[in-house]
Amino acid sequence: MTKKCTLCGEEKPKEDFIKNCGKCKPCRTEYQREYARKNKDRISKYKQSWHEEHREEVKDRCKQWYIDNKEQVLSEQKEKWANDEEYRNDKKELNKKWRTENKEHKSLKDKEYRDNNKEKLKQKAHQYYEKNKESRREKIAEAGRQYREKNKDKLAENAHKYYLENRDSMNVRNNEWKKNNIEKVRETRNKCVKNWKEANPEKRRAHSRVQKLKNRGELKQPEKCSWCGKETEDLIAHHIDYDAAENVIWFCRKCHGKMHRQN
Repeated sequence: MTKKCTLCGEEKPKEDFIKNCGKCKPCRTEYQREYARKNKDRISKYKQSWHEEHREEVKDRCKQWYIDNKEQVLSEQKEKWANDEEYRNDKKELNKKWRTENKEHKSLKDKEYRDNNKEKLKQKAHQYYEKNKESRREKIAEAGRQYREKNKDKLAENAHKYYLENRDSMNVRNNEWKKNNIEKVRETRNKCVKNWKEANPEKRRAHSRVQKLKNRGELKQPEKCSWCGKETEDLIAHHIDYDAAENVIWFCRKCHGKMHRQN
């Protein structure tokens, strides 16, 4: 069975027409496209007006459709995200723009979500930690190493400043720890001395030479520090040249440390 189109005038099968319309499907599509082009502003204004009047209705309908088709939507989005780089970039740019324009709103929503899902977030964080324990530990250790390497001077300055401000409490704490860990202290000290001797043979020879000269009485230790003038028996021989072991300046421990820090 055929029907004649009112636009093109051709006889076509009835299947090429929609119900109660004299235009065939191709002609109807072309007619609608031409009408939309000529009445663009009018149609846009009407759509905007209609959406303003039915905002809540449209919002509820869209929300309900998403709930009914959530798994399908998420699956399609996930597949598109994995395979379409242009889609990924557009989404990232769109999300970044939205976060920039809605900082306060996002902050309030995030806080509200955290407050309402404390146990869920806690459990999720624990599962993530257990799953990525080793790799996370390695990443943190590597980040710490890189930071310390880049900020050696800053860390040393901060440590020295903290020590000066908390010297007494640190000394008490350190002495207490040493008393409770005598074996560990002895082992660490012996290891450090051994490593230092292996790394500094010329300094070791100079120190030994000074001790031998003192024991034979050929080198006499003064009673005062050469820098601050403090009288003490605990003076340290500071070498100007390690090849000339007898050429030393005598400092108290405090001034000796200052001398090395300055150099």
